Amino acid sequence: MLNRNSKNQLKLTSGFGLGYATSPFNKETNNKNWAIGSKVVASVYLKLAYERQYLIDNFGANAGFTMLHYSNGSFNVPNLGINTVAATVGVNYNFDNQILAPERILDDVAYEKNPIKFGAAFRTGLNESLINGSGLYSFYTFTAFAEKKLSYTSTLSVGTDLFLSTFMKDYIEWNNIQQETPDETSDWKRVGVFVGYELNMEKFSVLGQVGYNVYYPYDYVSRVYERFGFRKHFGEHLFADLTLKINMFRAEALEFGIGYRL
Repeated sequence: MLNRNSKNQLKLTSGFGLGYATSPFNKETNNKNWAIGSKVVASVYLKLAYERQYLIDNFGANAGFTMLHYSNGSFNVPNLGINTVAATVGVNYNFDNQILAPERILDDVAYEKNPIKFGAAFRTGLNESLINGSGLYSFYTFTAFAEKKLSYTSTLSVGTDLFLSTFMKDYIEWNNIQQETPDETSDWKRVGVFVGYELNMEKFSVLGQVGYNVYYPYDYVSRVYERFGFRKHFGEHLFADLTLKINMFRAEALEFGIGYRL
């Protein structure tokens, strides 16, 4: 994240994979586990660390923080997830003597003169409501956004989301019956506005967004939502996303998306 030829390095490492839970929620045998609802879960890994290279010969030192998150993106509930945050300290060794990394080729136009760009994205997947055993439903999210690149690594964005989560239809109907409110709204659409930050690393980037549902006819967990994930760029215009949509730190959906930037 800093000068790659400096002996002092600030590095962000990210990873995405799978995990296996040996004792997930079970109504009869393990009904107290409200964190994990399935044996197979998604795993997200982030590490931010400072490294001092070539401190003594080829040896150096490092220290930082890591976060490891396990959840299934609401494929099965309960799905509060498990978060592990840890401080790290270690020793690093470079097998080669110090070599110079190639310089980044920056745009000729200064970033402060870069125009605001507009784009759109479509995200979809499957998830389950808060009702255990209610089944998987498809969801569709349509996003429009405007963004401005502030530097080689940083992009800010604002936008709006239209959430069409089909599980909300049955969830609202079931909830109205349970609470004996048959005249309650049946409108299951939600519309949110968000601000976001994109950390750019060549054709790969890390996303973070915080939003607020301005159209929210039926209460579901929280008006505030977050989105974290990864983006892969294919040329100047096309990109693909893998993101986790969260309602105040409670996962709602693992989203697979494609988008186009003008």
